[in-house]
Amino acid sequence: MTITLSRLYDDYTAAADVARQLQAAGFRQEDISIIANNTEGRYSSSGSGHERSSKIDRDHDGTDDRAEGAATGATIGAGALGTAGLLAGLGMIAIPGIGPVVAAGWLASTLAGAATGAAAGGLLGALSQAGVSEDEAHVYAEGVRRGGTLVSLRVSEADRSRAEAILDSSAVNLRERGSAYRQAGWSRFDANGRPYTADQLRTERQQYGGGGGADASTRTVTAFFESRDAAAAAVKRLHASGIPNANVRMIEGGGATATSIQKSTSMQNETGFWDSLKDLFIPEEDRSTYAEGLRRGGFLVTVRTNEASYNKALEILDDEGAVDIDQRASTWRAAGWAASTPKASSAGRREDVIPVTEEQLKVGKRDVSHGRVRIRSYVIETPVQEQVNLREEHVRVERRPVDRLATASDGPFKERTIEAEERAEEAVVQKQARVKEEMVLRKDTEHRSQTVADKVRRTEVEVEDQREQVRPSRNR
Repeated sequence: MTITLSRLYDDYTAAADVARQLQAAGFRQEDISIIANNTEGRYSSSGSGHERSSKIDRDHDGTDDRAEGAATGATIGAGALGTAGLLAGLGMIAIPGIGPVVAAGWLASTLAGAATGAAAGGLLGALSQAGVSEDEAHVYAEGVRRGGTLVSLRVSEADRSRAEAILDSSAVNLRERGSAYRQAGWSRFDANGRPYTADQLRTERQQYGGGGGADASTRTVTAFFESRDAAAAAVKRLHASGIPNANVRMIEGGGATATSIQKSTSMQNETGFWDSLKDLFIPEEDRSTYAEGLRRGGFLVTVRTNEASYNKALEILDDEGAVDIDQRASTWRAAGWAASTPKASSAGRREDVIPVTEEQLKVGKRDVSHGRVRIRSYVIETPVQEQVNLREEHVRVERRPVDRLATASDGPFKERTIEAEERAEEAVVQKQARVKEEMVLRKDTEHRSQTVADKVRRTEVEVEDQREQVRPSRNR
C-alpha cells in the first residue's frame, strides 16, 4: 500500500537537502515533491527582490558581501539534487491564501489545477487528495503560507520507517507548531485569506528561528572564474578550510561539460548552460550573465556554508581571482552582447499573451466520522434465596431405675465407658458462572454512488477587430 508522508521545514536549504537524501537513498524522483513559499521572490525567474548593482553580491541577497554582517539573509542552497534532478523542474504557481510558490514533483501538477480552482482550497485541497489528514493539512498549508517549505513523499508502507528517518532529520514538530499557531489566535488555514507580505514573513522567521528558518545561518556563495586552475585551487582551499566536499560545486563551461564534485552531465549549447544553473536559484538576469560566462569558457564555483565559515569562503574565492561578474557583464555589453533567455522573442517582435484557461472538476474522497457505538459490560448483585432440608442428631442421657439380679453379661464391678457422637448437616453454598447471552459488535461496509455537482469556469476569447472602422477610405 502506498502512503503519503509530508514534512514542513522552516528553511528551504534543509528541505532541499532532505529531497536530495531521499533520492540518494533510492526513492524515486517522481515520488518526491517540494513546495516553497516565494512571496519574497527569492526563487523566482523574474528577478524580483534581486536588485542588480556593481557591488559584489555572490549570495544574491541585495547587499555587498564585503560589507554585510553575519546576520544578513541568504539564498537557497546550490545543487541540492544535481543539474538533472528534481529541482530543475521547479515552476511558479500562485496558490489561493498563500500567494506565489515554487513547486516541483507530483504534487505540483495537483497545485497547477488548484491555482485555477480545480482543487478546493488550493494547497489544502491538494494535500487532502493526497491522503493527508485534515488537521495536518491545515497546519502544513499555514506553514507554507508563513514562509515554510513542504516536502511530500509517496512511499510504500514497507519503506515508511526508512523514509521517516530522513524526513524527520530537520523537520518542524508539526504538533508544537500547530499549537503555537493556535495560541496566537489561529484556528485553521483560510484559502480566501490574504497571503503574508514580505515584512510579515520576516517577522515570522524571527519568531521561529530567524532568517531562513531552522537553519537560518546556511549561506550560498557563487563565484565566477576565467581559468580551471583558479577555480580548482579555490575548491581545494575550500575543502582544506573544513567545508564538506558535498557543499562545494564547480560547473565548467566552454568544453560543453558541466562538472560537479560527484557528477558530470553533457551541455551542448547555451540552453544547457542555462539549465545547469536552475537549481542554484540565481535570479534570471544574473543567470543569463553566468550562462554567457560559461559559454565563453569560464568556470562557476558555488559554496554552501554556515555563518562561521562564510567570510572565510569569500576571502578564499577573492584570493583565487574570482571575477566581478557585474563588471564583466558591462564589458560584454559594450562589445554588443545582450542578456537574454534561451526562449527570448525574436528582435522587433512584441507579444501580449492572454492565457485561455479552463477548470477541470476533480472529486476526491476523505474519511469522516459519523459517530461511535460503544457496548459496556458491568456487574450487579441480586439477592437470591433457596430452601434446603438439613438433618441434625441429638444425644440424650437417660437414667432408668432397675431392680434385678446382675448377670455375667452385665459385667459387674468393671470400669466401662460408652459414647455417642452428635452430627448435623449444614448448608454449603456454591456458585457457577454460566454464559446466558452474547452481545456482538460488528461493522459492515457498504458502497454507494454519489453525484457531485459544481461549476467550472473557462476563458472565452472574443476578438473585436476595429481596424476597418478607423482605416481611411481610398475612394475620396
